[in-house]
Amino acid sequence: MLSSIFLSMLLLIGCPSYDLAQHPGPQPVRAVGGHWVPHFQGAIAGDWLLLHGNDTITLAGRGYFRVRLEVEHWKKIGVIEPLRFVGSRGRIIHVASGGGITLTDPFPGRRRETLLGTPDRHSELEKPSEQRWRNEYFYLDGEVTLTLHEGGGLAATNYGISPVTRGQILEDVTHKYDPEKLWLRPGVIRDCR
Repeated sequence: MLSSIFLSMLLLIGCPSYDLAQHPGPQPVRAVGGHWVPHFQGAIAGDWLLLHGNDTITLAGRGYFRVRLEVEHWKKIGVIEPLRFVGSRGRIIHVASGGGITLTDPFPGRRRETLLGTPDRHSELEKPSEQRWRNEYFYLDGEVTLTLHEGGGLAATNYGISPVTRGQILEDVTHKYDPEKLWLRPGVIRDCR
């Protein structure tokens, strides 16, 4: 039976940065279908890339994965939709947010520029109360499909998806402040022990 999970990453207090729940595994998450391209030099970080509207990826396994978001405000501004997973068989849990920066954090030394764009040319979150991060982490036990939506009033965006370990998530959310690489704050654990 098809189910649809709409994840609206609302501002949550989260858990202490060391308190990420441990889930059964490992059966690394793998791409088993869809229309995506493998990583290439100069592209957004990720093993599997969704670069065009209606690109999809079906993931299967028992483990963690990361979705990295890139907003291409230089191409087309618009609304940023929440991540939408469909066709879920099993379970998917939003476990953490990281990457050192949210989409609305101002870049150091740049007048109000964010990952959404500049003051005179920027995209908007579908829900203004959302706190979206550069990296979003999930635990999957089963199978799920992610689709990149663009066109109409939506912004040009890219997703980079990669399998990760629990240790890599913890390393991300506790990463040291490094404004040169836009690591401005620790991440948030959303799935506590």
